[in-house]
Amino acid sequence: MDKVRNYFKREKPAKGFLFSFLIFLGLILLAPSLSSAGSIREVAQSIERVQSIEQPFRFAVIGDSRDGEKVYIQLMQRILERKPHFIIHLGDMISEPHLKEWQAFFAISKPVDAPFFPVAGNHDVGFTLRGEEMYRRHFTLPGGKTY
Repeated sequence: MDKVRNYFKREKPAKGFLFSFLIFLGLILLAPSLSSAGSIREVAQSIERVQSIEQPFRFAVIGDSRDGEKVYIQLMQRILERKPHFIIHLGDMISEPHLKEWQAFFAISKPVDAPFFPVAGNHDVGFTLRGEEMYRRHFTLPGGKTY
């Protein structure tokens, strides 16, 4: 157990890490947008917000929240208590690409005020163009693409 790392513990980041990470994030998302984010749906706008972060910074990574609404809510509460500068969701936010599932996800995610970067999971888009189109309608993504 002594090798388990507490990722919420404040440590001084390596020099240049934030700049490298922001370049990487910008390349992945392709095109920065200029204004502040209004909700987790505004991915393109979240890029602008993270560009002004100074070291040290905090971020959280979460994923596969599709079948655990209560657990997701508890995790997000704990994450938000730590005041991360941004959050990355690794996908599978919902079980199937249906409007009601997206509405439920956004309703329980309403307290999230940090820049939010979603990754499209297989459950989020399904295996159809309709699922990808729905995903793109729910998130304002750089270039309107599903990444």
